[in-house]
Amino acid sequence: MELTAATNFFSGVESLREKGTSKVDDRGKEYEAFKSIEKLIFDMNHTVDAAVVEGPHDMKTLRLMGYKRPIIPCSKLSPSRIVDQIAKRYMIVVVLTDFDSKGEVMGERLESLLKDRGVRVDRSSRRHFRRLLRRIDLDTIEGIYRLKMKLFHSNRSHHNSSHDLDCSAGCRFTSTYTFTSIVDR
Repeated sequence: MELTAATNFFSGVESLREKGTSKVDDRGKEYEAFKSIEKLIFDMNHTVDAAVVEGPHDMKTLRLMGYKRPIIPCSKLSPSRIVDQIAKRYMIVVVLTDFDSKGEVMGERLESLLKDRGVRVDRSSRRHFRRLLRRIDLDTIEGIYRLKMKLFHSNRSHHNSSHDLDCSAGCRFTSTYTFTSIVDR
């Protein structure tokens, strides 16, 4: 029998449950945080004009998570040049620098400069990202990609390559491993 991402995830949780370990709680917490992050990124496609990130790995992570709007990396240019570029093109941006001390300082500075230039900064999404990532002991945007790989791709060679996989638990996983309830169809 070929295992799907869904059966891998749920069978892994079930085996941990049988052993009575707290890893079930960790895995469930990580999954819930991941799904919340996925929804937040989806919502940002409709609420902001662009996202500012530290570097190329963060850009790749947002793209792989479904963010479709422009992404501006800030690691290669001075803050004033980045802000000049953004102020000319965008009205509302989210600053998603990392949540370590360096990223927080960089984020605050960019937000301040952007506000001074009349650009609206979506601080709510940044706070939401921070809260979700800290809940699962992450502090980088690229950490979201590693979390996705951990949750859904740990036994990649066993995954069925079908684009739409049904599982007996009344759910469906698509090739992008998005969970939807059959009831919602």
